[in-house]
Amino acid sequence: MASALLIFPIAISFLVTLLVLPIWIRKSLRFGFSGRDMNKYQDIKVSEGGGIVAVAGFILGILSYVAIKRFFFGSEDNLIEIFALATSLLILAMIGIIDGSLGWKMGLGKKTRIALCFFAAIPLMVIGAGQSTFSLPLLGE
Repeated sequence: MASALLIFPIAISFLVTLLVLPIWIRKSLRFGFSGRDMNKYQDIKVSEGGGIVAVAGFILGILSYVAIKRFFFGSEDNLIEIFALATSLLILAMIGIIDGSLGWKMGLGKKTRIALCFFAAIPLMVIGAGQSTFSLPLLGE
């Protein structure tokens, strides 16, 4: 019973992405939110910003997982970690949207992207997720 209910969030993520992405592609091409496919020799226009749909599907999957876990099973285990992960994901998605909106010629620089990714890790650092020790090759812990 429990594993059958937990398949529901995966199905939501998959179906949202599967059903909304074709609509996004049509609308973005119609409204000029497109760019040249840089992997082809021909000048083919492709839709841009499809990551928004993937992130939306993932977030809806996370929220449905939390709802099932809380309301069907009465458990609040790991909710802080789940929401910290979702917050980090949304910060990274904002960085991607900004970088994609600026275009590949004028987009964010490599150092800027790395610096912004450190900000995205802050929610996970605040809750103490993961290991607090690390090993350096040849030097040890």
